Amino acid sequence: LPAIQASQDKAVSYYSQLTTVATFLAGVTASMLQVSSSESGSLIGAATNTLFLVSLIASIASALQSLLLIRWTCSIV
Repeated sequence: LPAIQASQDKAVSYYSQLTTVATFLAGVTASMLQVSSSESGSLIGAATNTLFLVSLIASIASALQSLLLIRWTCSIV
């Protein structure tokens, strides 16, 4: 059982770091989206805003997935 506990602790540490990075990137993306939202008049501005929005959604999904994996990893044993 100590080997399983060590493996779970390592996985939780990895997913915690992934959650932290994803949350940081979501914050940066939200800030950039706020700054670039005034440039939506042109086609390039609209494309940039769309890509920032997709990036924000992907970052939030990654953070949520990491949190779910932490819960799943801890609930095995």
